[in-house]
Amino acid sequence: MDGYEDDNPMIFIWYDASENAEIEFVLPPTIASKEDDRIAPTHSGFGYGLYAVRTFMDGISSVNQLPQEYKICQNYPNPFNAQTVIPLELPQRSQVKIELFNVAGRNLGTIYEGIKEAGWPKVHYNAAHLASGLYFYKVIVEGLEQGGNFVDTGKMLLLK
Repeated sequence: MDGYEDDNPMIFIWYDASENAEIEFVLPPTIASKEDDRIAPTHSGFGYGLYAVRTFMDGISSVNQLPQEYKICQNYPNPFNAQTVIPLELPQRSQVKIELFNVAGRNLGTIYEGIKEAGWPKVHYNAAHLASGLYFYKVIVEGLEQGGNFVDTGKMLLLK
């Protein structure tokens, strides 16, 4: 990697504009590394987190976390003009349906219906055909292991 010197730590700085915060990660030079080592971003619902897949000298081979519960996150950008993203947190592979409603409660149709893998999947939505206004999206995750469904609602503001 350009700028890296042997026997010096590698420093990554993560900026979180939503929290107006700066987080610094220091990887010490004692970590054995290979060309395929990586750091991958993950979504945590209120910001972003990191997990690293690395080979350490003490034998720990990897850290990989999945969400512990079902959750929908605020769409972004919000307000938006035509296109937005709805992030989800899914602890297991799931059947997901997302429906769109106007402020009067009228169902405007299905944004997405299908299988999403466990983790932090995103649903991209193009609302170019809609008028400016406040809309609600209802996320339904069907057939949970413990029985029943997960249902939650979010709101989004379309400005043209």
